[in-house]
Amino acid sequence: MQDKKVLMIRILLIVFCAVIALTCLQKIHETYDPLARYPYATEENRKTILEHLDQKGVDYIITQQIKPNQFLDFIDEPEFSIYNTLYYAQAKKIQDAPNAFIINFVNKYRSHFNLDTLKTLLKHYSYADLTSFYENEQVLHENIQLIADPSYPYLVLDQDRSVYRYVPSELVEQEGVSIKQTMQKNLKAMCSDYEKLKNQEDHLKVIEGYTSYAQVLEAYYTYSSQLGDYIDRFIYSAGENEMQLGYSIRLERDDDRTKAVFG
Repeated sequence: MQDKKVLMIRILLIVFCAVIALTCLQKIHETYDPLARYPYATEENRKTILEHLDQKGVDYIITQQIKPNQFLDFIDEPEFSIYNTLYYAQAKKIQDAPNAFIINFVNKYRSHFNLDTLKTLLKHYSYADLTSFYENEQVLHENIQLIADPSYPYLVLDQDRSVYRYVPSELVEQEGVSIKQTMQKNLKAMCSDYEKLKNQEDHLKVIEGYTSYAQVLEAYYTYSSQLGDYIDRFIYSAGENEMQLGYSIRLERDDDRTKAVFG
């Protein structure tokens, strides 16, 4: 009989402790603040953040120290992902566009770039050109690489490296053709030195400079009909052709009308 009483007391004590523990846990849950470790939470943004982010998302902005101005402008868009928000903010800063468009672009093509390359790409290419490249060029040419910085003066292109529809900045006219402004002074000096070397009896004339993507493509198809499979020995197609960079020129001599390419 005595053992039964002791057992009953122990059971009641266990039940009592369990009730106390559950009550304490409930109180803790009621007072728990998921954003307690997020220093950028305010009365204005707290509700919005908690409505759109689960605990995993909240933990992400805390550990990555992502500030509200890097995601609140995008958070109401249906396809918003907190894990891509630094890409959204980067894209918006470099090349502005509607938030829904930026979100769709980043979500779809994020595998093609990191934060640094995205910044560089958007300085030189439009969203439309990047989309077209990823959807068309890389489908047709699986191993082709889009050059993030096509303005690099020493860039070398080939059939695996493309600048697609890039248009260089700071183009100037030299003898009726377009070239990069940075090479104009040296080009004039080179042509002058050549004339002095030839005692003014021969001259170099710039007959071709920057050539657009469309112009290169047209020339490529024109020559393809004549050269067939040998075309790539003489000219690279659009996007892969260094005449698109603004640093390459074609010169013609008065002496024998021989043509040479310098880049």
